[in-house]
Amino acid sequence: MLRRFLIHNRRGLRLHQPQPFAQPSSSSSSSSSSSSSSIPSCFSPFLSRGFAVSAPKDDKELAEILQTANEKDLLVIDWTATWCGPCRQIAPLYEELSEKYIEVKFLKCDVDVLRNSAGQAGISAVPSFHFVKGGAKVDEVTGADINKITELVEKHK
Repeated sequence: MLRRFLIHNRRGLRLHQPQPFAQPSSSSSSSSSSSSSSIPSCFSPFLSRGFAVSAPKDDKELAEILQTANEKDLLVIDWTATWCGPCRQIAPLYEELSEKYIEVKFLKCDVDVLRNSAGQAGISAVPSFHFVKGGAKVDEVTGADINKITELVEKHK
């Protein structure tokens, strides 16, 4: 039996009616690995893209992300801190931006966790946003100005 329940998200309450997983077809004579249950299509955007905003755990992980990025890919790095008020204010707007521009990779880097990387990037104020394309910084915004960030994403995407 399926139950309906309310989910509270940042846009308010909505009614959620879960769907059952697709059942494997019993008529197929293929191997048992192909007869495992499939994942509902509602999860496909998450499987193909991952989370909208990635947060590297350490300097090594950030370096790997920067090295493996395609030359044509735009990376937007949000240099932030947990104690920073403007950083907390712009965080939901930054996430909305990442959902709008799915072809751009958005990163959120805590300067207290990634001290070495923040030092190498020359971060002197938070929030700071670096726009990286082809391994090089192409633009920068210091401060919580979502309009300027959106303008630069449009310019460099």
